[in-house]
Parts: sequence; structure tokens; C-alpha cells
Amino acid sequence: EETKMFMEYLEGEGEVDPSTTLAMFTSNNIMQMMFGQRWQYGDSSAVNAIHSIHANWALLVVGDLVPLFRYLPNVTRAKKKANEALGFIRNLFRQMIEKQIAERDSVESDDFTGAYLQEHETMDEKEVINLVDLCQEMFGAGTDTPSVTLNYVIVHLLNNPYWQEELFHEITAAFQGGVPSMEGLEKLPKLEATIQETLRLNPNGPLIPRATAHATKVRN
Repeated sequence: EETKMFMEYLEGEGEVDPSTTLAMFTSNNIMQMMFGQRWQYGDSSAVNAIHSIHANWALLVVGDLVPLFRYLPNVTRAKKKANEALGFIRNLFRQMIEKQIAERDSVESDDFTGAYLQEHETMDEKEVINLVDLCQEMFGAGTDTPSVTLNYVIVHLLNNPYWQEELFHEITAAFQGGVPSMEGLEKLPKLEATIQETLRLNPNGPLIPRATAHATKVRN
């Protein structure tokens, strides 16, 4: 359902910023899972919050790796902007949670928040904060990593037009205009290879240090 709305938005707009639009697409899937609702594409408040978190994340990671860098002006500004965006997101989540708490006896919900409320008959402030924390974790992890990977897929396909054409024909032949299914993945070895190679070249955890188990010679 979200992919259909995403495609309709792309066809209507014609030209978009993929980094922001794909982040909206992935975050909407998470929002549906957590709260059973989504943002409209182009919603300025949501776009600004998502963009601010993503745009400042790299500098904050640098500050974590090298604590001294936290005092640099750029890192300080990035932290301030990220905290403001995070505050917006957390406040939004709290409002959604409090709304479900108020309606729990009259409205059934099959999302994550509804399931949490079913397990906790009484929701004091500690439980509300805990639920906000859980939603924030899911939102952060579920929005950024897949949208960034999709952006890299686009970059690599633009730089490899022959492979892009091969991939297009494979997907077209596999689904013939129908809805994708898990069973259909067996017919998509080139798509699987594209995903794996993108994650190899642009891993979601690029700053993990590595070391060989013993002395190793590479090439010369």
C-alpha cells in the first residue's frame, strides 16, 4: 500500500529529492507499524524533522568516535539541530500515544502501540516514556538504514546503465506488472546481487574497525 502511494507521488511530482522522499517512504512504513498512521508526502514538518536528524547524524558519530571533536563548532551546531528535531519527533510520538491511551476502551488498534497498551493496563509516566523510547528506536533504525541503502542503489544503477537495464528486464519478467511476492524473490538473482553488492560497497555500519586474525598478504 505504501509503495503504491509512493509511486503515485513520484509520478505526480516528476522531480524529487530522493534522500528526503525515500526517508519519508521508509519512515511511513515504520509509522504504520507503530501507530497505524502515516505522513503525507511533502508534509513540511515531517520532512524537516527527518532531514535534520539524517543531515546531522554523521557529525554526531564523529563526535562519538573522537570525543575531542564534540567541542568543534560544526559538531556543536549539529547536536543542537539534531536534538531539536528529536524533540519534535518525541513530542509527536507522545501525542499519538496519549491519544491511543485516551481511546483504548473505544477504539481497537492492531499496531505496536496498541499491543503495548494491551500488555500494560496502567500507563504511568515511566511507562509512557519507555514506549516513546521504543518508538524512537524503531523510527531511527527503521527509517535511516533502508532509505540510505536505497539511495546508494540509485547511485550505483545510474553509474551502471547496462546493469540497470538488465535488472529492469529481470523484474519486469518476474512480476509482469503484478504485485511482488516473497515467492517471486527466487526469480530475481540480479536484484539480490544488486542489494548485496550495494551493502558490501556501502555498509550500514561503515565505521566498524576490522583486523585480520593473523598476518595476511594482500596482492603485493
